[in-house]
Amino acid sequence: EPAGLEALLRRWGRLPLKSDVEGIESMRAPGGESFVYEPAQRLLHWLMAAIILAAIAFGLYAVDLPKDDPSKGTMFMLHKSLGMTALLLAIPRILLRFLKGAPRYRIELDRLTRLAASAGHAALYVLMIGVPIGGYVLSCAADRPVSWFGLFSFPRLVGPDKGLAHIAENGHVVGEQGDKDLGAEV
Repeated sequence: EPAGLEALLRRWGRLPLKSDVEGIESMRAPGGESFVYEPAQRLLHWLMAAIILAAIAFGLYAVDLPKDDPSKGTMFMLHKSLGMTALLLAIPRILLRFLKGAPRYRIELDRLTRLAASAGHAALYVLMIGVPIGGYVLSCAADRPVSWFGLFSFPRLVGPDKGLAHIAENGHVVGEQGDKDLGAEV
């Protein structure tokens, strides 16, 4: 019987049981239902996780650069490009989630735990959409282009507006913090 953290993770269904390591059938419930997300869902999950973390890193780095630093514009362009990429990838990710659903847990979760997990996932989806949209609105309202890796610029659906830029900046920064906080928890 494993002890400590390993035992706790196995009990919560986060690590396979020793008998589960035998083969792929360990990923299926007796009725054939899967305990894991579909491969496309897993691919989008990890791809978006990497993109979002990189976007946050570029954004934080760019903010701290002096205004006259020649790389500041490039860092923000990469930040915006990755943010818009995450926004566009959120669409198939959400569609797949609705079409394929989520796998069942290895053990039955109590109602409060299921509710908390669902709320955490919903909050992440809201942030995956809301933070890039907030950044897009911020850039447009501040009269700055939103380029995708220098290949093209997204059309500006919002005109210059300093008040709106200020509101969007606050929402973008708060949402980005939420991304980091929720990502660490889930």
